[in-house]
Amino acid sequence: MSTPARHDTERHKCPLTLTCKVTSNPHPTNNGKPADLRVELSNSGSDYKTDKVTVAIPVGAGTDHLTNDPNSGELEETDVPPGWSVSPEENKTRYVVEPENGTFGTGQRVVFTVKGLKVNREYGTSYVPVIESSEGDPQPCSWAVAKGPQKFFFRGFEPRNIVVRAGMATDLVWSKSNRPPEGCTVSYRLHYDLEPEGVDVTDSQAHKVRPHHDTSYRLVATIDKNGTKTRPVLSTFVIVSHPDVITTNLTVERGVGWFGHRNQNTVDIVPESSAEKVSPPAPTDGLLMVSIDAEVGASSLPTVGVSLLPKTSEEPLHSTTIEAKEDQIDNGFMRAPRLVLPIPNGHRVRFRHDKSVTGVKPYRIRLDWQPIGIGSLAGA
Repeated sequence: MSTPARHDTERHKCPLTLTCKVTSNPHPTNNGKPADLRVELSNSGSDYKTDKVTVAIPVGAGTDHLTNDPNSGELEETDVPPGWSVSPEENKTRYVVEPENGTFGTGQRVVFTVKGLKVNREYGTSYVPVIESSEGDPQPCSWAVAKGPQKFFFRGFEPRNIVVRAGMATDLVWSKSNRPPEGCTVSYRLHYDLEPEGVDVTDSQAHKVRPHHDTSYRLVATIDKNGTKTRPVLSTFVIVSHPDVITTNLTVERGVGWFGHRNQNTVDIVPESSAEKVSPPAPTDGLLMVSIDAEVGASSLPTVGVSLLPKTSEEPLHSTTIEAKEDQIDNGFMRAPRLVLPIPNGHRVRFRHDKSVTGVKPYRIRLDWQPIGIGSLAGA
């Protein structure tokens, strides 16, 4: 078997047939403390024949290992299709996904979490291998899981004013440990939009900005221990007020540069059989950008009700609608204006199709999730 390709961030393409994401909560993990490892596998291409997909847990006490106690983790099946299985094997050192009838179908996905996995005490980066088994040689890839030092925190990156007038000053603030971890040096840089160099803010916990357009910001901490570096990232944004931004329906009609661990997904709606879809709870605060792709030539255009649901109730906190427009055609599809919804941590979104409208062909809801503040170190 070939050496797994290594990927430090989601911006790299993993050489697997399936789309794979491996993330930790918290990110980075805190050495010596429990963490959750979330694995998502999906297929956006044609049906794929595979006997199994294996996710291996690097076991040991070293820098490259994730845990020396794999039995501390508990499997939680978040989204597993009927007839499929996710099974821990070899004393929980690997988790095996087996599709029904050996086929990973188009549009199918599997999500599971290894919860409470005790991270070892060695600072550094561990690489979690993901291996597809099908005809020919197994296809490997590995995903980085950063292990942050103990007794160190870096969190709470946000503007004092999230919406400002053009040129108005506001402070970006954050919290961090007063001292670097033992044996480490820590530096901090603040980046604006696509600006690569950044500003050194190592000795600060606030920075004044005067944005003239909607601007995203990244705060990057570089933790260096004898040349081994980990870079947790916090992200936030400031919106410059415009007449077409409405706080109850945040409609932004022009491009915005976003940073952070984005997650793009789709929901397919078959009008005759699909009336309602509910998203899983949001893992952090963030923005959900929603649009509709509807086939040109349908006798009726889809209208989708979108509701924000709280953590423990089905009674919506806010509801609105979004519909495709005939005058917005892109590659043979009618696209709805983009709807941007602020989603608090733990809340859900419900999409509801009205079956009473006839003549609507199957269509797709496009979702682009932008977390706010992901990458915080929660250690005390």
